[in-house]
Amino acid sequence: MISAFFICSCKGNGAEEEVIDDGSGEVEEVGTLIVEASFEGTMFPFTHEHDGADIYADQTAPDGSHVLRFTYPPGHPSGYSTDLAWVCLEQSLTEVKVEYCFKYSNNFFFHPVANKQLYVVVGEHTDFVLSTVDTLSIGGTGINPIMQIGCQDGNIGIAELKNPNMVHNIVIRSNSWYKVTLYFKLNKDGRRDGVLKLWINDTQIMDYSDVLFNSGIDANTPFSCLKFDPVWGGVGGPKPNATDYFYIDAVKIWAGPFN
Repeated sequence: MISAFFICSCKGNGAEEEVIDDGSGEVEEVGTLIVEASFEGTMFPFTHEHDGADIYADQTAPDGSHVLRFTYPPGHPSGYSTDLAWVCLEQSLTEVKVEYCFKYSNNFFFHPVANKQLYVVVGEHTDFVLSTVDTLSIGGTGINPIMQIGCQDGNIGIAELKNPNMVHNIVIRSNSWYKVTLYFKLNKDGRRDGVLKLWINDTQIMDYSDVLFNSGIDANTPFSCLKFDPVWGGVGGPKPNATDYFYIDAVKIWAGPFN
């Protein structure tokens, strides 16, 4: 990552292009900002489909004073979300960077299998899902939830799972804000050469260059949509009788290319 001294923005053609001066006198292009949402009174540009999400006033919000809140009522069934907030990527994007902040409410009851957050959709068939996963499900102690990225469905199956391969000691606690930075670069011609990078609170925890985002008839299909679809769990029984919340704020999406 770049150690930035200051960030400036240059606007053109309706989009914002961000450049960083790292103090060396050279300016590095880091993509074009195409989506920005701080949820100050509106979900725009996100669209939601049900009544399980709302705009909520939060004095701890990372950006402004409001956040996007998803509500899990008592008895919420495993394997379901409470709402879906999505935004289409209206360009043929092969490189995408996403940044957002998230928080789980105090004493949030984490599902032991998965607590899904962000779906990155490739074409029409494949979803890559960023989740908070109990370490028990990947051979750990079952105490500390961590981040995991996996293929939800599609041509390449469910086996494409990516766990932290750089820093392993970042765990997710309730009632604390975390910043996520994700970078995706599409694989070419069905080859296993896609790039995936993940940072939590500016500490890189994943760095992969062997990802198969698409293949077969969907080879070279671009990224098409990003959606916050916080599915609680996969299998198992319902939540205990308590209301829990999942919060999102300060969402930014950049289109490549990136230097």
